[in-house]
Amino acid sequence: MVAQHYADNPELAVWLDRLWLHDVFRAPWFAAIHLLLVEGNGFAVSRTLLYTSPAIVRSGSS
Repeated sequence: MVAQHYADNPELAVWLDRLWLHDVFRAPWFAAIHLLLVEGNGFAVSRTLLYTSPAIVRSGSS
């Protein structure tokens, strides 16, 4: 499919290749976005557990 794209649009294909759009999962920009999303979710989950666990302990101990 990429070879056909090169044959049909050689100038555009060169630019898409420079931006790693033919191989997205190996692209540095994809890795950065993925890392930010994973780290953001890890942060949100850990903070949610941190701030809700004292409330659960207090309400369960009385």
